[in-house]
Amino acid sequence: MYSRIDNTPYSRISSAVRGQKYGSLEQGDARTGLSELLAQQYERKGQNPDAEFITKTVGLLDADLRRYYGQTLTFEEVELAIDLGLHGEYGDYNGLNADRLFRFVRAYAMSDARADAIRQEKVSAGQAAPRKTREDVGLLNWNAMLRYTRERWQEFRTSGRLEGLGSTRGEILSQMLGMVQRHNMAHAYKWLKSVGVIAVDAACMALEAKSLQEAARLLGDDAPRWQAEDLGYAKMLEGFFTVCRSQSFDLAAVLAELDRNTPAGERRFWS
Repeated sequence: MYSRIDNTPYSRISSAVRGQKYGSLEQGDARTGLSELLAQQYERKGQNPDAEFITKTVGLLDADLRRYYGQTLTFEEVELAIDLGLHGEYGDYNGLNADRLFRFVRAYAMSDARADAIRQEKVSAGQAAPRKTREDVGLLNWNAMLRYTRERWQEFRTSGRLEGLGSTRGEILSQMLGMVQRHNMAHAYKWLKSVGVIAVDAACMALEAKSLQEAARLLGDDAPRWQAEDLGYAKMLEGFFTVCRSQSFDLAAVLAELDRNTPAGERRFWS
């Protein structure tokens, strides 16, 4: 997945990756550091949440960070990811909560910029820089799509919509990071087809063709073809979610079963 994190100066990431792993920090020290960081960010944005809210948010975030990235990221990297996220690298600011902050960290952790920094650090230390094979990339993409699709579905169940998919050209073009969001959603739709959750039949193909034509019309003749494709397939994902929601289809259970029953050797996805 593409992110503007890839435009972050190498020096900031290179410095952050040399710090202490998040999971090796005492819980009290890590939570204190996160509390101070959030308090500073709230102050910058002219907000003043109560201490109980910050404590609860930090507790949830710390638990997720230890579970998923405790031995992967440093505390400095977590700070950098949150700083970038709160400065608009991952979309418009619409309030701080543990889930959104964790998404900032995940986007940073999956970025090519971080992978390049790690590779350069190994080279500088005289170590052989590991190269990802096509199979490695396919596995990473499959797992990333599973997580991403599950998260978008949970959001859609709550709001009934997906961000970045306005009904007019003006709404679409005004969405900050809209192209990034639509690119990821388009991939999620293609992944759902590749694993058989969405049936690929004549009706599906006809709907896709119509969606792609409508997307091209909305974006205009000057828009690159890939942008229209991303928008068209993203709208297909939203349409699929709409049907699932209206029919009380338990997509979360289907994804959980897919996760349980798909061995690593079969987890491959190439867009």
